[in-house]
Amino acid sequence: ISRTMMQGASHDDVLTFVTTCERTGLDPFTRQIMPSIRRNRQQDGSFRTTWTWLVTIDGLRKIAVDSGQYEGQEGPFWCGSDGVWKEIWTDPQNPPFASKVIVHRKGFRLGLSGIAKYESYVQKNKDGKPNQVWSNLGDHMTAKCAEALALRKAFPNEMAGLYTDEEMESVADTPAGEAAKS
Repeated sequence: ISRTMMQGASHDDVLTFVTTCERTGLDPFTRQIMPSIRRNRQQDGSFRTTWTWLVTIDGLRKIAVDSGQYEGQEGPFWCGSDGVWKEIWTDPQNPPFASKVIVHRKGFRLGLSGIAKYESYVQKNKDGKPNQVWSNLGDHMTAKCAEALALRKAFPNEMAGLYTDEEMESVADTPAGEAAKS
């Protein structure tokens, strides 16, 4: 992992990543979880580079299924600013206002919903416009965020601290914010 996915990372960073993979049962070689370099601007204007992990939506689904407590989900659903939920987003010119997914877990009387507002998660380029992926797939990306929120709500112990790339705030001047190449 240190040679193929985390070049330049400290031994402690690699060990922490491997421990996270073992704890969650996620496989970095099938891209269920990936190391990522993040550059965070400090108060003095300098940058601090840190290693973190990104989990794919398939990785979160695997954790839910492996728990033996997952009983399926409803959605995704989308709504415009009118708040009317729909099973399909049909406006290719405009992104949805929000997306919702409901996850069902054994022992819970009701499903647990995750609602993601497009504006809260859209990743933008330096010009402040949605990046290419969000511009072309805004409905899909928002649905992935809603699903991740719902899965974490239903499985907080199993998924604590695990976030998808779609959920991570985009910082235009942090080119190291992209997932490490494998």
